[in-house]
Amino acid sequence: MRRITIALLTLFALLASASANVMANEGSDIALITKTYKAYVADFIEGDIAAITNKFTYPVTFKMKLLGIIPAHRTFTNEAELAEQYRDMKADIQEGYAYSTVDNITIRREENTYVADVLYSRFNAEDDLLFSGRGLYSFKDDDGQWKMFVVEQVEK
Repeated sequence: MRRITIALLTLFALLASASANVMANEGSDIALITKTYKAYVADFIEGDIAAITNKFTYPVTFKMKLLGIIPAHRTFTNEAELAEQYRDMKADIQEGYAYSTVDNITIRREENTYVADVLYSRFNAEDDLLFSGRGLYSFKDDDGQWKMFVVEQVEK
């Protein structure tokens, strides 16, 4: 009986240790994803297209709604295609755009990936609000770096 008790206690200790390691890794992953996303926003503000495209792993899918209701998906297979998309986005952004803020970011794990649910705002140089929105940014591990592979516009 004593051996069974010791074996069960040892098994419980191993499971608790494994669970603690998973939670520690998840916390570290979330911190890295948050840092990557905030760097992406800074690159967007600066218009550093090369730095933006480096934060993705390919193929990349953009999910959006045309006229706010018609689902549309666009997939980019390489950095050049995605760079062109970002150049177009910057050219069509709200008139007077100067910078963006991250109002809230919540990151959740989904199997082997993470999804950053982000509320953001865009402002002009006078700090007037031009736009606020919400996006879902899916991240996966790409050779030890968390990179985006899906960007989805969703209702706030």
